[in-house]
Formats: sequence, C-alpha cells, structure tokens
Amino acid sequence: MTAVNLLGGGIRIEDKELSEEELCKRMKNGDDHAFEILYERYFERIYAFIVRRVGAREVAEDLVSNIFLKAFASRARFIWKTSFKSWLYQIASNTLIDHYRSHKPVVSFDPEIHTEPSAQPSTNQEIDIASLREVLNLVLSKLDSRTQTVIQLKFFGEYNHQEIANMMNISANHVGVLLYRGLKKCQEFLTKTKQI
Repeated sequence: MTAVNLLGGGIRIEDKELSEEELCKRMKNGDDHAFEILYERYFERIYAFIVRRVGAREVAEDLVSNIFLKAFASRARFIWKTSFKSWLYQIASNTLIDHYRSHKPVVSFDPEIHTEPSAQPSTNQEIDIASLREVLNLVLSKLDSRTQTVIQLKFFGEYNHQEIANMMNISANHVGVLLYRGLKKCQEFLTKTKQI
C-alpha cells in the first residue's frame, strides 16, 4: 500500500525539506499541505507497524486510514512535546487498543509482511517460515495486547525504550518492565512447550 495524495494539491520541493517541528507549527496553524508532507513521511512506517500487528492487509489499511483521519481531525490541538512521530504512534497504539476491544485479537505471522519481498524462499525455508509462524502466533497470543505492542515496536519497529514510551504515553522504565515480563513469559511458554 502506498500513500495517496490527501488534499489533491502538489507538494512544493522546498516544503519537503522543512524540519518536522516547522511542519508541525504550520500544520497546527491550518496549513494542510504541511500535514500532507508529514503524512507522506510517516505513512509507510505506520502502515508497516499496523500490518505487522494485525497480520491482515485489509484490516491494516482500514486502521491506517482511521489513524491519519484522527490525526488530521485533531491537528489543530497538536502540542509539540517530543515529535510528530511520537504523537502519531500514540494515536496508532490507541487505535489498535480500540480495535482489539471490539475484535478478538488475532496475531498472525505473514511471511510476505515480515520478509523482504525480493527474497525467494526455498522449500526448506518455506517450511521453516511456516514453523516459525506457528510458534510466533502461539507465543504472542499468550501476551496481553499492550505487551504485544511493546514487543512489536521494539523488535519489528526497532524503536528504543524512550521512543516507545512516548508513543504509548508511559515511562521508559515501564516499557522495560513490559518487555522483560513479556519476553520472560515467552521464554517460559517455549520451555514448557519443549518439555511436552
């Protein structure tokens, strides 16, 4: 999925070079093109985060549309604290939580989503990916949605503790605690599974 032109206008080349903070100021003051530039900068990241989290492209597309609509609707209330990215990921996390409240969480591992598109797996690799998919689905399904989100941001999104904390509106220490507990639960589950 690629970003679409939200407002129908062209983006000036010089606008693309503006800092995130300057774009946010302009966005807050009603410059819709500034929002469009931020949308283009973050669309792929948000989409990748959501599709990895929900495992279904159609659901991810709907959720990403809602995330950017929410951001656009509340752009005038945006307050610069750390970054637009943190604010946007907080909206994405809250949207995921709302989604899982109304839908049963289904964590799936789609090899097309989690591997490079140019990689052509051999038959043995396909078997390994299928096995890994089963194990990941099973292990992640044992965790609550908040812990799943932290693990996804850390290991799939490759964000540090402070960035995750900003996105989820929690402390960096709490991120560390959630990661530690979540990974410990995963390890305990895998140990039990091996013993059976």
